[in-house]
This record gives sequence, C-alpha cells and structure tokens, in this order.
Amino acid sequence: EIGYCQALNFIAGIFLLFMNEELAFWSLVQFLAADDKELGLQIEDYYKENMTGVQVDSRVLQGLVAKKLPRLSRALEQQGVDISLIANPWFLTCFTVSLPISTTLRVWDALVFERDKVLFRVALAILRLLADRIEECSSADEVLPQMSSWVTGLVQHNVVMKTAFYGFGTFSRKTINQGREVARKQVEQGMREKELQRKRREIEAAERMRRQQEEKERQRREREIENGSPPPGQTADEKADWFTHDITTLPATSPAAYEGRQSAGGSHRELPGAAAAPAGASRSLAPPISRPSGPPHASSAPPPTHGWTAAAGPQRG
Repeated sequence: EIGYCQALNFIAGIFLLFMNEELAFWSLVQFLAADDKELGLQIEDYYKENMTGVQVDSRVLQGLVAKKLPRLSRALEQQGVDISLIANPWFLTCFTVSLPISTTLRVWDALVFERDKVLFRVALAILRLLADRIEECSSADEVLPQMSSWVTGLVQHNVVMKTAFYGFGTFSRKTINQGREVARKQVEQGMREKELQRKRREIEAAERMRRQQEEKERQRREREIENGSPPPGQTADEKADWFTHDITTLPATSPAAYEGRQSAGGSHRELPGAAAAPAGASRSLAPPISRPSGPPHASSAPPPTHGWTAAAGPQRG
C-alpha cells in the first residue's frame, strides 16, 4: 500500500549512516509501519495514495498552533500562510532535510522512544523559536522562501529539545488521536468535494465538446447546401427531395433551375417568382424538339452508331 515517495530516501539515508543495507531496510519498515501498533511512528498513511496522513497531521498541527501559540497563529493567518506548506516537508522526512544533522539525530532519539507525538512537539518548538522572525514578515511571499534557511540554522539542539518537551506543558496521545479523527473527516470531505468538482468539470467539458461538434456539423451542412451538394449519408429519395427543394430557391430562368427540374422528374411547375406564361404557350423552358414522322426507322439515313456492332464490327457515325 505504501508507494514511492522521495521523502523516504532521506529517512533511509539516516539509517544507512549507521548500518548495512538490509538492516537499514528493516529499520525503515519498523520505523514507519511496524506490525505491532505500539512500535514505530505508524505514519504509513503519509506515503499512500493521496497522502491523507500528512494532510491530517498538518491540520492537527494547525489546531495545536492556534491553542499553544495564538499570537503566531493570528500572524500566519493575516499573512496568508498555509501551515501545511511549512509542516509537510518536516513530517514527510521526519525533519531530516530541515534541521542540521546534529539536531536531527537528537530528534530521532526522541522519535524512537516517544513515537509520533514528538513530530508535533518538535514542529511547535521550531515555530516558537522562529516566531519573532515570522511575525516581522508581512506576507507569505516573505515567510516561505526564508523558512528553510531559518530552520537549517537551528544548530543548538539542546534548545530545540528543551523547548519541545518543556515549553508547551503536556498533551497526551489521546489528544493527538482525537484531533486526527476530526481532521481526517475534514480531509476526506474535502477530497470528496474535489472529486465531485473534477467529475463536474469533465461533464461540462464533454457537453461543450458535443455542442462544438454539433455547431461544426451544422456549419458544414450549410456550406454544402450553398455549394449545391447534398449532405452525405442520405438515401437516393432523400437526395432527390433535397435537390428538388434546393432548386426552388434558384431564379426561374437560370440554367440550374431548368436542369434541376429535368433531373427531378420533368416537373414544369412554376417556381417562386416566375412570370406567368401566355395562354397556349409551352410552360417548359426546354427548346422545342422536332421529331420525324413515321415509324422509328423510317428515315432514309441510318441512325449514327459508335463503337462495335455484332455483325459489322467497328462503325463510324
């Protein structure tokens, strides 16, 4: 269930300073996610999908800061600083990339014996030691870029540890777990809302795409009608109906109108706007055709032929 997270590299690196690779691996397992729930930090949720655990603990820390350091809490709120941006790297790496190595090792001694609540004590201690510098800033743009260098300068590990364990009175593991229950509900609710928003955006995007495709198809059909081509995918009867309807919009005397009426079945009905023909006059626009009298082959001249005939071979007209 635990996925790869770059923060694990720094935790494993601390173990590799003091033991071989195999022992470092099993120490990493016990340190983060021991089978015995009374051992290790039990923070495997930090490194699972969505990293729910670290989001929960950041909210717990925010509540502790509001209770233990109210002045600093108000300053961070006024500056627009999201405390998770500060605390998440601390929690994910167990302070290995934030504090100097001498201070980190002192913190780890306490983590091994006192377990995960030390994460909150040390985070509160760092914030208290840096409170004056943070409160002097006016915005998050001033606080966040400098926070890393400020924490790296906390080389007096005894001061950090004394502040962590003697500067805030007592708060039990029960208090931490209660805060986690409340924070987890808030985080899960927020994740559900984000998922609903994501699905809503997907539906809206699909609907926009559908409307765009329909509009493109409508415009394409209009261009085809303007160019005199029937829309594709129609039967022969539908194309004939479409073409008959289309030529009724042409001027009555245009060649296209005449040809269209002939192809539509020889209909000679008047077109809109056509002048009335005089009595006795032919209503067809086609020129009169003179036909010879008598049977079809009564003409003295044989009809012209082209190509081959069965009896005489190739003929010329």
